[in-house]
Amino acid sequence: MAVPWEWVPQVVLYPCHPKGVLGPGFLSHLAPGSVAGQTQASISEYRYRGSDFDQVNVEFGQHVDFGANKNIRFHGGLQYAKIDVTLINRQIVAGLLPPDTESNGDISITNLYKYSGIGPRIGADMSYDFLNGFALYANAATALLVGDTKYSDNAPFNTFSRPVRSSYTALVPELEAKMGATYTYGMAQGNLIFDAGYMITNYFSPLHENDLSLSTLTFNTRPNSDFGLMGPYAGFKYVGSL
Repeated sequence: MAVPWEWVPQVVLYPCHPKGVLGPGFLSHLAPGSVAGQTQASISEYRYRGSDFDQVNVEFGQHVDFGANKNIRFHGGLQYAKIDVTLINRQIVAGLLPPDTESNGDISITNLYKYSGIGPRIGADMSYDFLNGFALYANAATALLVGDTKYSDNAPFNTFSRPVRSSYTALVPELEAKMGATYTYGMAQGNLIFDAGYMITNYFSPLHENDLSLSTLTFNTRPNSDFGLMGPYAGFKYVGSL
């Protein structure tokens, strides 16, 4: 007979360092363009996008049995997250004749979006155990983080643009879900667990951008954007016994 409420205190750390979650860097080269009235001139544009993401969870969990095959682990604790996104737009103008020669050259503008925050986290890990070590699971968790969101760019000083720096404290909700299967291989001093599934994680409005109006020197807009991860995953871990 399964114990309906079996108390299992534990601290679980989940360090996650998928550097370059959009790839080490995504570089696109737009097709060369032309300048109206000066067909001999050319405009080439390059765009780079990259990001870094770190998440650490510290949890205490309680394991609950609902019969011989079904169980749920309820957990709570703290979550820390750090998000860095870089966007670079580069434009090369060549071949312009007077009176537009001053526009020839190489201009690169870098936009930096950053967020780091910490807050409470709760969740539940549900699983259904089959024979021979196989199991299906569905996990869900949510967190509410408070931290600093920052934006900056290196736009040149001219009649159209100038550098912008912006930061403020933001409250960011986070939701995540996982579905998958595990296989547990029993060993003499522990278990080797193989894991595969699909995950979705979304942070709501952690990043922002500011638009500076040169006519009034005020910030006209401050749009926000989400940051999310989704896709298949696979891995394994060893759980030893003393």
